[in-house]
Amino acid sequence: MRKKFLTVTCSWILLIGCGGSSPGASDPKGEAPGNGGGAGTSTATGGSSASGGALGGTGGVYSGGSGGSGGTTSYLQWLTDAQCTWLARCDVFPSKAVCVQLYSARFINSPIATVQDAINAGRIQFTPNNTGACSGGMANLPCTSTGQAKAAASAAADPACLPALKGMVPAGSPCFTDLECTSTWCVTPSCSTACCQGVCSATPRVAGSPCNPDVDTCPSPLYCDDAISTCKSKVAAGSACLSWDACTDGLQCAGSSGAEKCVPYVADGQSCDNGNLECDNSNSFCDPADSLCKPLLKTGDPCTAGTTACPMYAICYGGVCTNLAKVGEPCISLTPAPGIGCMGGLCADGICTALPTPTPPASCY
Repeated sequence: MRKKFLTVTCSWILLIGCGGSSPGASDPKGEAPGNGGGAGTSTATGGSSASGGALGGTGGVYSGGSGGSGGTTSYLQWLTDAQCTWLARCDVFPSKAVCVQLYSARFINSPIATVQDAINAGRIQFTPNNTGACSGGMANLPCTSTGQAKAAASAAADPACLPALKGMVPAGSPCFTDLECTSTWCVTPSCSTACCQGVCSATPRVAGSPCNPDVDTCPSPLYCDDAISTCKSKVAAGSACLSWDACTDGLQCAGSSGAEKCVPYVADGQSCDNGNLECDNSNSFCDPADSLCKPLLKTGDPCTAGTTACPMYAICYGGVCTNLAKVGEPCISLTPAPGIGCMGGLCADGICTALPTPTPPASCY
């Protein structure tokens, strides 16, 4: 199983904006998420007046709903630039340009798009420059899970690291996401609609507060226990766990079924278990031949079919690590295997074709 790369928790992501869930950029072989959207249109005096939304155009009610010092910089554009700089540096993508291309359509139907809508409506204040003093922000994050956890802890303790997103909606007012509320908690009922309206709480979530593991984020160092839908404290190394987010940042939940414990990620040269006990470095893989973490191979290196030894943007084809085709390039369908698939596209008639751009959902605002 390919190592899950984006394990950065919301203790760090909140500094750049956690849009409900961290986008899973660990799969450039077809399911990488994406950026989208134009520049934000809200202004420092309250934002654009949204019309026809579920809240009837409340964009001008809350002051400070602009991009702050970022002017008309789109949150989606800003987040994509930071993430793609980081992911390309950590060799998850062959270049920043390829990463940006893949992100261009995938955020449109994601929770991130909802955040941009709320910024445009003046309900969230977006100030990208707030993270400028945070060791370069996300673009300079380490390429290891352990390093990312240390960066998150350092940023949380640094008074210069202010959140890039700040909720502007006061307690008792209607909301759709936690990020809108000054308390960071939107109490929503259980419903099946895309826009599930709630009310901003007067206080943030604490241990014991209810949460929805699919959409809610408990403030660090808490996590949402999906078994009981309740915020609980994360547990230390050696403690029993049922999910990766139950462990203190920088640890993983691993072990045989029913006996999982929070343990450190595995350094290169140490014993691993492919699909269970994962390697720390994004550029490493668990070699099934000897169950040791080793650096990923390079494009052009000899490889064994069926392993994850090639870079995340390549596949073992003909015994050699071969780059996946980009949109517009010749490809060989992966079905039936072996083949050279597409990166962020569909192999149709021997050519990698871009996936259709999804239609954005109606705004809740």
